[in-house]
Amino acid sequence: MTGSGVLGNSLQDPAVARQLDLLHRAARGDWRHGVGVLPYFVFSKLTGRSFMRLVSPSMLKHMYLPVSRQQGHLLYALTRATHATRVVEFGASFGISTLYLAAAVRDNGGGQVITTEIELVVPAVAVTRPEVSAWSTRRGGSGRRP
Repeated sequence: MTGSGVLGNSLQDPAVARQLDLLHRAARGDWRHGVGVLPYFVFSKLTGRSFMRLVSPSMLKHMYLPVSRQQGHLLYALTRATHATRVVEFGASFGISTLYLAAAVRDNGGGQVITTEIELVVPAVAVTRPEVSAWSTRRGGSGRRP
């Protein structure tokens, strides 16, 4: 395998594909963490208020907030199409989207994906993976100025 990944697409790299499969599977089975915020979600739908304004980040810190596979492939394609070598991601959650972004940056010849997560207790699963750690950095905070 070269720096540009298998067949020029790092998403086909067996280690990256395996990690994405694991994370997507874990996200599908993560409904139990959503039970605690379900009343807020229902309230937001009934009143038209923003769900994200009703809950705090700490209420969601154990939940996967994933992109779907299709959304991930779109992130990958957009990053490739723009030849991006530096990407900033706000709200990395468990890092599924980070893997798609880092794979694209890798296939664009290298660079860096900087992710932020307001809740630092959320595991940096994807960012620490050897397949993408050379292209990704995780920082704490919301991305807002103090």
